[in-house]
Amino acid sequence: MEDKGTKCAHPSCQCDAQEDSSFCSTYCEGQGKTADILCSCGHGHCGESRMPEGAE
Repeated sequence: MEDKGTKCAHPSCQCDAQEDSSFCSTYCEGQGKTADILCSCGHGHCGESRMPEGAE
C-alpha cells in the first residue's frame, strides 16, 4: 500500500485522510476547519502524538 501523505483537513488532527475524503473520520468531517486543543477522532495514535508539556 502506498502512502499518499494527505493529512486530515481537521486542523487539530494528525491522521492521514481517508482515500475518498479530506478527513480521517466522520468526527473530523463534522468539525470541519474548527481547531480544537486536542482531536477526538478516536484514533489512538492521534491524541498520543502530542508530547506532554515540558517534555523534550
